[in-house]
Amino acid sequence: MNKKRKTSEPDVSVDRISELPDDIIAKIMSCLTLKQAAATSVISTRWRYLWKHLYSGFFDFDGTTIIQDLKRQYYETSLWNPKNLSYVGKRKSPEFTSWVNQVLQTHKGSTIKRFRIIFDSSLLYKHAIDKWITLASSKSVQCLELDFSSSRLSRGPLPSYDFPPSSHCRFQSLTTLSLKYIRISVESFELLLIRCPNLEELNITDCPTLDHAGSPQSFKLYSCSLKRLTLWRCGINSKNRCTILAPNLLSLTYAPRVHLKPNLILEDVPRLNYLEIDYCLLSQFRNHLPQLQELVCDLKRCCNDHVNKPPEFPNLKNLTMKNEVGRLLSFRFLFAHLNAAPMLENLTIERCAVPMKRIWNIIEDHQYNKLKTIKFTSLVVTAKHVKLMNYLVSHAPQLEKIIIDVCPSLILGTPIEISYRQSIEYSKQKDDVINVTTSVPINITFL
Repeated sequence: MNKKRKTSEPDVSVDRISELPDDIIAKIMSCLTLKQAAATSVISTRWRYLWKHLYSGFFDFDGTTIIQDLKRQYYETSLWNPKNLSYVGKRKSPEFTSWVNQVLQTHKGSTIKRFRIIFDSSLLYKHAIDKWITLASSKSVQCLELDFSSSRLSRGPLPSYDFPPSSHCRFQSLTTLSLKYIRISVESFELLLIRCPNLEELNITDCPTLDHAGSPQSFKLYSCSLKRLTLWRCGINSKNRCTILAPNLLSLTYAPRVHLKPNLILEDVPRLNYLEIDYCLLSQFRNHLPQLQELVCDLKRCCNDHVNKPPEFPNLKNLTMKNEVGRLLSFRFLFAHLNAAPMLENLTIERCAVPMKRIWNIIEDHQYNKLKTIKFTSLVVTAKHVKLMNYLVSHAPQLEKIIIDVCPSLILGTPIEISYRQSIEYSKQKDDVINVTTSVPINITFL
């Protein structure tokens, strides 16, 4: 007589995840946010304190919501004025400070991979910020971000926090550093690079006090490890010339403050292949243009001299043109640089408004043999755009597709973008583009 084998069902009451070794649990923790990691304390008795010792991921202290709530509250009342707003902000700042202190005091782990603070620094005590940064440094922080710009209650004249916190604070494990709206002297800037021997990415934005203790003096930015550098609206001018010596630098994004005459010199950057810059400053880097593979240009201050004598880009593969490309001068720039970049494969044009019939008087009969992709952003397509597309298709034998994005460039990358792409207005604009471009004999992708 055959006996039926009884299949044993798994015991769902057994907590198998708690049986995993600590190194596996640590890897699981690293995939979680700070809030999610803290929530694991309710899984079981063993997990109650695990996150405090094993979590080393993203310590994100974003106080933007607190600031926005304060602004919303006081903009909607008749009693609003900047002094009241600042007063209430100072009453709210202990709430933010307590949050950061509680998390950092609770954490018993030895490492922190990423540490970010977003708040109005004028509402915080300097010693509190210093303590947080020093603690992150002692736990071998790899990515440090200080953003005191986007969350400010009011537009003050100057930043209020000095970085770095002390001469003894070192960042041996730091690979990425982002500073927004802080004060940093030239002396501190030079010492900072010495204290960060493994720094690969440095982003400095809206730091108008990058001067030499108020006196003019040149300084050098020297780093063997640096690969990506952003200097955006910093106080580098004719009085405090900055020379960059970074033999492994691959990417440079540079925009001076509007009222300052820029003075940035590239001396040792043999591997530089990406440059984002205002086009009128491009002549400063003429010796390095032949090595570029990607160029992002702001054409807001483009002039006739730039069009009549365009530099050569023998290795350029990607070109992006931003702002005011609707002017006739900007289109002269476009076609002059298409001719000056024989290896160009990808072209992006932002805010393209094709001028009237005059444009066809400046276009030469030229072949763009390597061009594969053309992208238009912030585009409301008309019959003139279709004519331009047909011209490019007929003169680019390797062209594979045209990408069109009707979303305004000002909201790209912001929370508003998601809601806009779900709106009826966006759907209507997209349908209009599809109907207008049916005569273009190539694959068109709509974002």
